[in-house]
Order: sequence, then structure tokens, then C-alpha cells
Amino acid sequence: MVRSIPDMVAYPYPIGYDVINYYIPTITNFQEHWSLVSEQFPLYILILYLFQIGTNLQPQTLVSISGVILYGLFSVSLFLMSRRLLGLREIHSLYLTLFVIFQLPVLRTAWDLHKDVFSLALLLISVSLIYPLRAKIGRYSVIGSSIAASFAVSLDKMVGALFVASLMIYGFAVRTQHITLLSLLTVGFFVAIITSEYGNVQQSLQTLTEGAAFNPLDLQQEPYNPKNLLILFIVVNGPLLVPAGLGFMQSDNWLLRIAIVITAIGSFSWLIFPDRQSLAADRWIFLFGIFLSIFAGYGIVKYSQTRVHLGYRTYILSVILGLSVALGLIYETMPYQFASFSEIMLGWSIEPFGPATMQFNSIPVKDTSELLKTIYWINKNTPNNAIVFGEKHWRGWMDIELQGDRSFIYDSNQYGTLQSLQDCHLNYCYLVTHLSESLGYMSGKVRTERIYQNKLFTVYEAGRIYDVEGGLSPFHINQKTRNTTSLD
Repeated sequence: MVRSIPDMVAYPYPIGYDVINYYIPTITNFQEHWSLVSEQFPLYILILYLFQIGTNLQPQTLVSISGVILYGLFSVSLFLMSRRLLGLREIHSLYLTLFVIFQLPVLRTAWDLHKDVFSLALLLISVSLIYPLRAKIGRYSVIGSSIAASFAVSLDKMVGALFVASLMIYGFAVRTQHITLLSLLTVGFFVAIITSEYGNVQQSLQTLTEGAAFNPLDLQQEPYNPKNLLILFIVVNGPLLVPAGLGFMQSDNWLLRIAIVITAIGSFSWLIFPDRQSLAADRWIFLFGIFLSIFAGYGIVKYSQTRVHLGYRTYILSVILGLSVALGLIYETMPYQFASFSEIMLGWSIEPFGPATMQFNSIPVKDTSELLKTIYWINKNTPNNAIVFGEKHWRGWMDIELQGDRSFIYDSNQYGTLQSLQDCHLNYCYLVTHLSESLGYMSGKVRTERIYQNKLFTVYEAGRIYDVEGGLSPFHINQKTRNTTSLD
């Protein structure tokens, strides 16, 4: 129910950057994308594709439903982990679960990183099935834990690496049969995946960093720097540090302690490698926030049990949970146009590492209809083999909605786009821009003619200006030859 709220508010459009630029286009045109996707931990995509074949659901519907179901699975894994790993009573486990699923780093991860949520849920389920270590564990629990662990490390590279490292360190410390067996299994499975084409390291790193920028209007922004990462860490995780510290000291579960230390190291990797965006410190910061949320919830529960008078205990717990729920609902439902409200509250927006509100896909949800109108006009009023230029953030919508043999070419650098537009003299070429975007950098080099405009987007017909005998070349030249070179 918690995860379905932002989808219902955004209906009929999806939320999530990777949802529109990766999951939905890949399921829609599976054969076309498979050669690249197969090298990027494709298990989740395969599962979605099989369900799409079996149910015949529209890809957008399937991906949206999947995101909701996976958040439910993650909630169940949190409850199970609270009972087995942290030893809480049912009512306190429910409290911890509700507290965690409304936290900003958890909601941001669930916004578009569905396979991360899936992998985290299976990680928690796997270790919960073989806890407590001193109890007699049945073989079905061991088998279930092994299966869950195998899937967890197959779904996502970052979560898989965290799981493997945590289990290896923990296995050396406790030296119990079940943990040792699980450690060997996950290490072997993960190494096999990484060394095969299935988990191609270079492609995986490119996938990790491609969606880093969420502000398509600011092409000159360089968000990945120590200052921004430090501010991101403070904004996202700062409010959780004190209660999480209490929970860390109260907990005697060393596996969770090891996991949070590893994510903390990843969060501060920019101290040593400030310019290595491939290390994805921003992703580690959000992952660290998820484990901080778990320890914070545990710390709040333990503190209320030991330091708060019985008569005030329920009141204080209710107030804390109520504030968490309210802030979570604001983040889920606040229109993107009111995103500045988060800057007023927090002093700094989490963009460009994540959306200021979940009401965003590759553009604000409320602007999606205008982009779709633009694509619809292109389909109706341009040649079947037209080449469309635009921002890379729109590539998912273009992949899904462009019809015929029309192709979409994008470049994050406006001068790269300019160079390719100059080579468009043998084709029908069209440039899509935001209404407010200036075309001054094209003057004198590319001839453009505005042919369509709505509230937010403008379409230009573009052609190269070059000298021929008797003057300039004709603006419209109809040739079958097409330049299909990607600019990425």
C-alpha cells in the first residue's frame, strides 16, 4: 500500500528514471535490447519478460505492479529480519518495519531501482532463515536460504558485493556450519557471475552511473564532487545518525553491523577517489541509509523500552512514527513543481542524485503529457524514416512511442548534437527542445525552422547550411540514405 501511493497519484504515467529509460523499453523491445542487457545482470529483466509473455500485460503496467509487489516483499523481509536477527517482539517488529519503509533513502531506492529492492529483500530473507545460529535449523530452511542468497547476488552487482563481503567477514568470525556453507555458495556464485559475460564489469559500471543526473535542463552541471556528496550524505542520512548509533550499540547482531560498516566505507569512497564516479558513492550513500534506517528503528524501540516511562512510551513512539509517515507521504506525493519546498525544509535538494519528489520519471509527471503530444505529432507529421534529436533523458519515451523507422539520437553535450545535425543534409532531421532552450549555439551552422510547439516543447526541422554553386543548398533533401550512428 505504501509503495502504490505515488503510482496512484502519478497515474496514468509511470514514476522512476530507470523505469522509463530501462525497464519498460527493454520489455517492450526485448529482442532489440537483449544483446546489451544480457551483460548487465539481466535476471530481473528476464523474470519480467517471462511474466509479460505469460500474462500479456502492458510493459508499463507490469513494471509498475512489480515495483509495488517488491516493496511488499521487502517489508516482509524487514519484519522477518526484526524477529529473527534482532529478536524483537511482533509489535515492535511491525513498528520497525513501518518506520523503515517511510524513510527517504528507502523510498528513493524503490522509486526506480527495483532490482536493488528485490536483491535486498532476498538478502534479508536468506540470513533470517538460518537465524538464530544456536537453534536447530532444518534442511528446508538451509535450502531456502541458499536459493534466496543465489538469487540475491544474481540480481544486482552492488547488493551482491555487499552480501558476499558481509558473509565472508562474518563467516571468519563465527565459524558456524551454516554461515560457512552460505558464504562459500554466495562467493562462488558471485565470482562466476562477475567473470562471465552475464556480469560484464565494464557494462555494469556504465549502467550504475548512467542515470546519475536527474536535471535534464542543466547540461553543464557536474554533480559528482566531494562537496555535493557530503551534502547528500548529511541531508539523506543525517537525521538517522543518532538513533542509528543507539541501535548499533544495542544490537548484538554482527552480520548487520558488518553490512552497515561496508556501506559506510562505500559512502565515503570519494574521500580517496573524489573523481571516480564509477564507484557510485551516491548509490552507496542511499544503501547506507537503508541500513541506518533499520538500526535507527531498532534504537528507537530499545530506547523507549529502557529510558522512557511506561506511561509516555506509546505516545513518543507514535509521534516519531507519525512524523516519519508524514515526511514519507510528502516525498511520495508532492508535485515536482513544489520541489523547492524540500530545499526550504532541508536546506538543499537531493538532486541530481535522486528526485526531490517521487512524482518524476525522466521529466516531472505532470509534464509527461506534453512530451507524449510532441512525439504523437512527430509520428503524424514527419517522414517514416525521420531522425529525431533530443536529450538522453527522453530516450525511453522515444523508444516506446516513436513509430515506423524513425530513430532517436541523443547526446548530453550540445556541441555533439550540433556536429551531428550538421551531418544531416542527407536526411529528414528534427530537433526537440524545451520551450525555454536557446538555439544560439546553432546560428550560422545549422538551419532550423520551428514547425511545432506546445506548452513545454518545440520541434525544429533542421538542415545543414553549406555552399553550392549558385547559393545555399535546398533545406529539404530527400534521400534514402540514413545516418544511424549513435551519439552516446
